[in-house]
Amino acid sequence: MNDQSTPPASLEQVRRQIDEIDARLIELLRERFSASEAVKAVKAATGQDSASPIRPAREAIVMRRLIDACQGPLPTDLMVRLWREIITSSTLVQADASVHCTIAVMQAGRLRDLIRSHFGRIPVVEHGDDDAALKAAAHSRTAVAVTAPDGDSARFLSDGDIAQNAVIGTLPAFNADGVPQLLIIGQPFEEPTGQDETLVLTSGRLPRDFSPAPLWAVELPSGDTLTSLPGFLSSSQTPLLDLRQRNENLALRVLGRYPSPIRTDK
Repeated sequence: MNDQSTPPASLEQVRRQIDEIDARLIELLRERFSASEAVKAVKAATGQDSASPIRPAREAIVMRRLIDACQGPLPTDLMVRLWREIITSSTLVQADASVHCTIAVMQAGRLRDLIRSHFGRIPVVEHGDDDAALKAAAHSRTAVAVTAPDGDSARFLSDGDIAQNAVIGTLPAFNADGVPQLLIIGQPFEEPTGQDETLVLTSGRLPRDFSPAPLWAVELPSGDTLTSLPGFLSSSQTPLLDLRQRNENLALRVLGRYPSPIRTDK
């Protein structure tokens, strides 16, 4: 019986094919970054260039779509690393973005690596305390601050100088459960992704029977409590509106809404 299957290609043929694919990838990346330049031009022409180019919600939508499409021999974690670099480099094409945090955060190796892996080539500016980092980010539309959830960021978010900013993301952004290691604070957008969380500050813990059940909670040095709730919630709508009306002593404030950590390990 004759074997009618296609004979295997030679090693040289396979290598040429890889070289051709690499060339196509480079051309596609050129097109991708040209599109980022076009985004910058459109924003300038339409008066939208005052908006921050760092948008964790938009990034989460893109990453979830790509993860769903990632099949075959391409490892998901490799795709995630590649696209994080593409996204952050594209951000720098649109504006001179920056990340602000404390010296202490950058001296903690695990946190430093977390920031570097997420923000890629975006410059990191170090400050002596959270107050300085948050104010620096608040005074620049192209900047964000990164701070630990158990620090003073909640108090500073009540200050007039930075009250226009909010928690817009958390780190790690992938495969994380429970209390995040870092909060991303910047210019907020009304941009639900379909899988979101809402961070609230209260003068005490929420009632045990409150629904939806909290995802995590942190007691702050001030005695207040940070609580993350599932969903893209508003203090003027149910269930937070009902909570405020029935528990006025909680002094509830919404500090931000952000995408839930993305799962790649399912």
